[in-house]
Amino acid sequence: MTATNSRSQALIFIFPYALTQWDAIKFGLPALQQSEVNLRVLDLSALICTRSSHNVPLLQESYITKIHSYDELAAELAANARQAIYVDNINGMNGFQWQGRKIFKLFKKFKVNYWVVEVGSLPILANGNNSVIKKLKKLLHFKKAYTFAKWKIGKILVYYQWKLLKQYQLPVKIFTSDSELLKHYIAKYQFDPAKVILIHSFDHDRYLTYLRENPASTNTSSEKTCVFLDQMLATHSDFGKNVSFSPVTAAKYIPSLNRFFDMIESKLGLKIIIAASPRANYEATPGIFGNRTIIKDKTLELVANSSLVLMHSTTAVSFPVLFDKPIMLLKTAEMVNAPGYANFLDNMARSLGLSPVLIDDEKALANLDFNNYHQWPRNYDNYKYKYVMSKQVQASTIPEFMIKEFNHAQ
Repeated sequence: MTATNSRSQALIFIFPYALTQWDAIKFGLPALQQSEVNLRVLDLSALICTRSSHNVPLLQESYITKIHSYDELAAELAANARQAIYVDNINGMNGFQWQGRKIFKLFKKFKVNYWVVEVGSLPILANGNNSVIKKLKKLLHFKKAYTFAKWKIGKILVYYQWKLLKQYQLPVKIFTSDSELLKHYIAKYQFDPAKVILIHSFDHDRYLTYLRENPASTNTSSEKTCVFLDQMLATHSDFGKNVSFSPVTAAKYIPSLNRFFDMIESKLGLKIIIAASPRANYEATPGIFGNRTIIKDKTLELVANSSLVLMHSTTAVSFPVLFDKPIMLLKTAEMVNAPGYANFLDNMARSLGLSPVLIDDEKALANLDFNNYHQWPRNYDNYKYKYVMSKQVQASTIPEFMIKEFNHAQ
């Protein structure tokens, strides 16, 4: 195949939000752009925006097209569906969602061939027991329970639109790790396992690059620092107005965090450093973490050189897992009663062999031996080989996998 011919075909990513430079790196867009792949991106944030960028500078690239209406999307699909492969970053491995139903009905109408590329999943499936009392407590939070129920009902309805009415079509390939999320997807949608391409995660790609560029570094090197993997949960737009809900409020969440940070610094003599959320605008909230240092775009490096990592539910957990760093998974009082999110955190903890640290529970904190935090029970292997690495494949980057399959499809 010549370069000219390969450029006649297009690989088109669809996103429900406007991209930042971080998003481009995460999905390997620079590497794809440098290849012979004809790369394009459709920004569908005007249709189903589920996150904002908190005033973070947006990516300005000629390959990005902002779609302003469903009619415009239909025209785009009509013109390109036959000679393009689309990459779905709206539904992904979560399956068909209510907020994306109009988009995927158009995919069905125009017989769009599309892929799902899961660059780093999380253990979101419930695998623990909820007592009746816990369920009743959550139901007392009416507003959040209502929002969660509305999202859940929408998800069920759109599933039966697929199953009974055949209004949606499945992806032609899935690129992901061998997690229970994949097994659940295969079972739920009767997806052909032969169409699954097992890959390592994006974070694993970055980890290998870091080791190559820092040959003197080891997984056991550490400084007297404690890194908090910030997600800006109080204003986290991934929970979006049409998808779910924010599990915390800034008025309670930020003071809880800072009190716990004070305790860590006092008890352990570690300096707390904030690994910035890539989509956050910290200039809009000065002093949110007191005088503590906030560092952007250095999460991997900060974790590699840390003694302890604090977190909630970020995919960046891959880094402390790969570097085998002690993790404290933090859970506030609000999170305990947040429908859905409480289970999410518990699943995350179980997958890592950890017990959540209840940072608003003084009695629970008093019973923890913080001086021996590095010896607290943990087991990262389960998480590593479900969400970070695939045992069955050799080391290769996500863009390399995609380019290979794209060229094969031509």
